[in-house]
Amino acid sequence: MVAAYREWALRYRRRYGMLFGEQAGDLPGDVAEHTPLDQAMTLLIDLLTAVQGTPPADSGSGDRTLDGQLRQWARSQQRPDTPPRAARAAILIWSRVHGIVSLELTGVFDNRPLEAQRLIDSEIGSAVRSLEPDGS
Repeated sequence: MVAAYREWALRYRRRYGMLFGEQAGDLPGDVAEHTPLDQAMTLLIDLLTAVQGTPPADSGSGDRTLDGQLRQWARSQQRPDTPPRAARAAILIWSRVHGIVSLELTGVFDNRPLEAQRLIDSEIGSAVRSLEPDGS
């Protein structure tokens, strides 16, 4: 799924830029409630919840305020039963992948010995390990 996100961004650079660029203030407010990005996030949440399996009794982030925000966010994604750790991992994966892809598109990695895909793989591994009972 992440590879498809990156491939689409590299293939359709302008669309990607428009999708995540600053939105004009005069756009209509009746934007679709659930976008393809929301659908992809829902799939990611489901995958991470399945990977986590039965969450430990303390499946939070260790920050009660953040846990409440994660629960609220999960409800907005139509996944109210998502444990905070799985919601946190989903957001971290998306934000890290988005950041790396955005840097790649702007040429930050050009002429440098860094492979975007290796960075992405490392970030996904880190986020998935955070689902473990003693993960952070």
